[in-house]
Amino acid sequence: MLPPLLQQAKSGVSQHPRDPRYWSFLSHALRLSGDVDGAVEPMRKAVKLAGPDAGLFNSLGSALKETGQFEEAENWLQRAVKMDLRNTKAWWNLSDIRSDHETAVAQLRSLLGKGNLPEPELVHFSLFRHLDRLGELDAAFSHLSQANQLRYEKFKPDAATDRKLTDQIVSYFETNLSVAGDNESFGDEAIFVFGMPRSGTTLVEQVLACHSQVQGGNELTALNVASAQVRARHRLEGEFPFWLEQLDQAGWKEIGDKYLVLTEALRGSFARLTDKSLLNFRAAGLITSALPGAHMVHVHRSPCDQAFGLFKQNFGDGILFSYHFENIASAIADHNRLLQLWTEKLPAKNYLPLAYESLAANPDTQIPQLLQGCALEPEAACLQPDKAERTVRTLSATQVRQPIGTASINSWEKYREQLQPMLEQLEKYQLI
Repeated sequence: MLPPLLQQAKSGVSQHPRDPRYWSFLSHALRLSGDVDGAVEPMRKAVKLAGPDAGLFNSLGSALKETGQFEEAENWLQRAVKMDLRNTKAWWNLSDIRSDHETAVAQLRSLLGKGNLPEPELVHFSLFRHLDRLGELDAAFSHLSQANQLRYEKFKPDAATDRKLTDQIVSYFETNLSVAGDNESFGDEAIFVFGMPRSGTTLVEQVLACHSQVQGGNELTALNVASAQVRARHRLEGEFPFWLEQLDQAGWKEIGDKYLVLTEALRGSFARLTDKSLLNFRAAGLITSALPGAHMVHVHRSPCDQAFGLFKQNFGDGILFSYHFENIASAIADHNRLLQLWTEKLPAKNYLPLAYESLAANPDTQIPQLLQGCALEPEAACLQPDKAERTVRTLSATQVRQPIGTASINSWEKYREQLQPMLEQLEKYQLI
């Protein structure tokens, strides 16, 4: 069964085969459903039908970058910014694959000087990347701070909302964990990989997806869709997770069944499918109840690296707590409360907490343990995830194609002086 959005997109292309907007929509729908490879050709078709279009050039370059075709991706992105200097999204997409950093800095500074840019914060984020690689740390951090301040002022996120949700999850699942029927293996096709953004989840999924029995699903929405459909059908009231207490075993299994149907086409002929929707760390109790045979890998990272990793990344409107140090510290504290809850409450045979630092420093011992924790036999290919040719639809698409190493551990240290406000917030929340 195809996800509703993908059904709609395919229907649109069928009815309007010469309209580039529908091909572009199909490409985006395929990316959202996890089929990143399949998204490239519809975007090529859109570009061909539309003629010169900087926005479509950027979209094609982004899709190619996710499939690891960096040289062609850079060509399309360069065409995008040449056609439209003000296409700040294309400048951002270019910033982690081009190597002419001095030229890039000059171009981006000139662009900022023109003013009146859409999303100028993307230019600041891009300048941070290039200046960081040139070793100009003060200038780099200045642009990073400006980027985050612009984003924070735009969204004005409230950490209290996320804290309330965490309180509700802890309150509910401390005493409410049920299982969908008597079949403990139900849902064992699924392997959920989750954790805070920038915690190492992409590397973990890449390792698993190198296994001959595993299809890498990237970041899927199937669990949210399945849960929402069951909630709507039964007209269940209340906030998450309290509406779950209105479900009986049949209701839990209905969520599990819908999830498996929604992901069946993506899994294809593989026995297992990974789902790397990051914020599923809030839904681990739901997963256990709806899919008791599913395995979960909960990746966590040291607070300083985690916090800086969030602050230096552009998440658009997806991860709003990442643009302010106090919100970041609060979010890490919330996450750690849930990490502790699930470690205490969930079956060890299905739930595996994994420290990124351990995996990066000792892959030869940690990867076999990871495979065992997911009920997978050892395979040599999993020890070299950087050799895999699969697509990666996340902000870590470039990093994950590098050999496993410890280069990113304590990477915040070189900005220690500038990061004093971050350290103060981490201390305030008793994280360091």
